Amino acid sequence: MIVLQFLLIILSALLCLIILLLVCQTHIAVQGNLRSQANTLSATVTFLGRILGVTVTTDLKMMTVRLVLISWGFRIYHGKLGSAAKSTTKPKPKPKPKPKTSKEEQPKLSFKEWLDLGKVLIRKVVKFVHFDKLRAYLTIGLGDPFKTGMLMGTFYALKGSTGIWEDCLIEPNFMRKMIEGEVELAASLRLARLIPLGLFIFSKLKRRK
Repeated sequence: MIVLQFLLIILSALLCLIILLLVCQTHIAVQGNLRSQANTLSATVTFLGRILGVTVTTDLKMMTVRLVLISWGFRIYHGKLGSAAKSTTKPKPKPKPKPKTSKEEQPKLSFKEWLDLGKVLIRKVVKFVHFDKLRAYLTIGLGDPFKTGMLMGTFYALKGSTGIWEDCLIEPNFMRKMIEGEVELAASLRLARLIPLGLFIFSKLKRRK
């Protein structure tokens, strides 16, 4: 009986913590300097009035994750990023192709469909996210002139309709696959507002199955 009461107390405390995380303001700060010589990117997410936070820093080769509680910081991970870590391991043999079944598979989302979905999501997000700062100067290339042009068209369509991109400038590179420049973001939101957004994404992707 005592064990059951203890478990109920723990579950109640966890439920209260989850509710507080969903209802209280969550602050997000991102700062990046993506240059060929020095790539640095850091992101900080703080919860519960900035009592609890997570900080991720990377140079696109190594990544460090720190958990911050009030004024104390604890490093919980430091290592190579996934692509760098995989390069040190032996390549796995390619699996044999599975025989085709009579049931035709539904095609995956095309690049244009991903852009359309991203456009809808951004327009929904800006309705409940408060942006204290959003500044970016980037040069982006996708390695395909057609896809790069579609991406730029989507960006300028959003820039004209949402009104949060005044300090953002993106230049295309139609020749190379690349991303360079600087980005700075400071925003706040309530995580509970992300639940309908997650359900929307799930319903959109589920239709493709």
